[in-house]
Amino acid sequence: MAMALEIAVLAAGAAYAGGVFTYEEPEGLDGHLRPGHLVLVPFGRSGRPEPGIVLRRIAGKGPVRLQKGDQMERGRARKAVLRCLEEDPVLDPLSLEWAAWL
Repeated sequence: MAMALEIAVLAAGAAYAGGVFTYEEPEGLDGHLRPGHLVLVPFGRSGRPEPGIVLRRIAGKGPVRLQKGDQMERGRARKAVLRCLEEDPVLDPLSLEWAAWL
């Protein structure tokens, strides 16, 4: 089943826009990405690659948080994760909980 990922984008301006966006997990990484992984995602209208942290996995049919400039294409508006930057998660579950509390 296709999974979607909630990702905190670590780009200038991302926090202003809410900071957390929904991305598709690409086929080559099916099931590999877990909360805490550092990934590269296309962000904004230009799709400029920016780093982000996976916060949680959600079912592929979950809600979509659209970025400005996204347009619905064949019923999908999610952009896909470009790649995983680190083999292992860079944040453990306790660190993610603490960050969410902030």
